Amino acid sequence: MKKEIEIRFDKDIEKEYDLLKKTVEDEEKENKKKTFNMKLLDSIDRALDNIKRDFHYGRHVQKEYLTKEAIQKYGTDKVWIVNLFDYWRLIYTLIGNDVKIVGLVLDYMDHNQYNKLFKDFKKK
Repeated sequence: MKKEIEIRFDKDIEKEYDLLKKTVEDEEKENKKKTFNMKLLDSIDRALDNIKRDFHYGRHVQKEYLTKEAIQKYGTDKVWIVNLFDYWRLIYTLIGNDVKIVGLVLDYMDHNQYNKLFKDFKKK
């Protein structure tokens, strides 16, 4: 039996995501060419579609690479990361049971913010 996969947002990130969508709508009304916001939203939406198809789509972050700040900020040490447009990252966790998996989007951020919260994956 294939599990149902649902995407939800942390409430603060949902507000930020809704604001990004609104900004893109306004830019499209102004007939702007492909803006940074449009590309970022497309990238996020594509990542969400991929997570719906395969909840392990992102890279699982091993605990040794999580900072105390990241664990405290997100309230979990079970974190996945998806690369987005222009070195941005989408951060999510998984919640679920035998029937349903919820991909909970915790954050999305630029590379500088990401580097502050996560240790370098290349170090071993």
